[in-house]
Amino acid sequence: MPNLTVLRLIVALLVLSAFLAFVLNACGKKEEGPPPPVQIQEPESLPTPAYLQGQEEAPVKVDLNLLFLHHSCGSNWLAGDNGGLRQTLEKQGFQVHNATYGSKIGEHTDVIHWAPKFQEHMDLILKTKHQDQTLPEGKTNQVVLFKSCYPNSNIHAPGEKPKWDPQGLATVANYKLAYQALLPMFARHPDVLFVAVTAPPLLQRKTTPENAARAKEFNEWLVNEWPKAHKNVATFDFFGVLRTKEGYLNYPTRDSHPNKVGNRRATQEFLPFLYRALRRAAQI
Repeated sequence: MPNLTVLRLIVALLVLSAFLAFVLNACGKKEEGPPPPVQIQEPESLPTPAYLQGQEEAPVKVDLNLLFLHHSCGSNWLAGDNGGLRQTLEKQGFQVHNATYGSKIGEHTDVIHWAPKFQEHMDLILKTKHQDQTLPEGKTNQVVLFKSCYPNSNIHAPGEKPKWDPQGLATVANYKLAYQALLPMFARHPDVLFVAVTAPPLLQRKTTPENAARAKEFNEWLVNEWPKAHKNVATFDFFGVLRTKEGYLNYPTRDSHPNKVGNRRATQEFLPFLYRALRRAAQI
């Protein structure tokens, strides 16, 4: 029965075709992973901003509540099996608190979100222990870290002052206005040290040379100029620790999350920075 034989052959071919498609698709998924290795540049030493020079960096034991507002890169930086920041700080006596995705003050951490967040929720920020939990009555956070994530390093244009785009156009000028809006709020709380943590750089394939250069320009301003007139304000150069000289991520994973090596280096740089900033703010 030739027709039956042909039918069976067609069915067999269809089954084989489906099986091969499944195998190829599965193999494709297995092959997904980190991009080809990137040659890591020899890291440059992180210079101390002029406003912190002259302050002692030696760590001492403290008893301070510290809150970190962040998303996934911050979680990796804190983690004991990654950046180790939490353990490093706790060894010095800091009570480390954090708020991230899923909490009232942990959601929405882009550059344009900070001014309305601190304006509307300053009291809650100062009292937050973990996510939506608060500290016991009478306790507050004496140190507040806040960090935007790596998409904020994709700065598309220089922008024009004093044009403010409430929708969050990513320009150098707009970002500067967003951070300048924070300073009067921080000045009302001189007993709190506010630390801006710069957003990580992007992988080279996720940005352009022009946008990376603008990210470098903005972060140099945020690190060196923005905090100068306010003793209870400082900026940690997370971007500078992690970047290549061109402004790309120097410690890549499969995306723009910094890897463990980069996060560990950031922890090493952060501790002396923090003690300089605490002494400038007269907190120790």
